[in-house]
Amino acid sequence: MSKNKSYNEGDKVEWDWGNGTASGEVIKVYTQKQTLKI
Repeated sequence: MSKNKSYNEGDKVEWDWGNGTASGEVIKVYTQKQTLKI
């Protein structure tokens, strides 16, 4: 995923992962820096 691209909720996304690719859907978009504890 590019830091220069704007993503919207519901967008389908794909990225390089190991020797292949992974995909998903944007569920939440943050417009300001967020610190999340997982």
